[in-house]
Amino acid sequence: MKRRRGVKMTIALLWDRPLLYERYLNEHARCVRVLPTALLAPNNFTLIIVPTGFAEPKYTSIGRYLNPLKQKFIEYAEKGVNILVFGPLRNGEIKFLPDPPTYTFDYGTRKLKKSDDPLCGIVEGDEAECDGYLEAGGEWEPVMWDEKDRVVMAKRKYKGVMVLTTTHELPTPEFIKMLNRNIS
Repeated sequence: MKRRRGVKMTIALLWDRPLLYERYLNEHARCVRVLPTALLAPNNFTLIIVPTGFAEPKYTSIGRYLNPLKQKFIEYAEKGVNILVFGPLRNGEIKFLPDPPTYTFDYGTRKLKKSDDPLCGIVEGDEAECDGYLEAGGEWEPVMWDEKDRVVMAKRKYKGVMVLTTTHELPTPEFIKMLNRNIS
């Protein structure tokens, strides 16, 4: 996606109430907090973020809106929008993503095994808090694992990229800037 003159690149943070994460993102890019239904209207989003805990009703109510928007997420990725999804904090399939990956909650500090993919720059160093692990098949490509060889980050390429991660830390500013433009 080419940046058009005069159009600010915008991160859509899908959530239903104020979040400290929103403030952090705004330090590094232009970010707006929106309900998932905002994806149905025309917009200039360049990156869509679904934060940790999206499936946990005690944190948010957005989980119920996501599954019906599965095709919309695919359409955005096909148009070059990058999508970053964190752990749901509930075991099971992440059904709003294609070839639904399975998430298992298992919180703790993990030693990371990173591929050469620039997406692994989500965290600095080789150790991070993770809230679980993934089983991702189909066209999902694992790019980072924990010390038990369990997938903690996978990607799926379109014109944009879908990134699914269980890292439970704020992403680095460099990672945010990289994903907030076309990395294909």
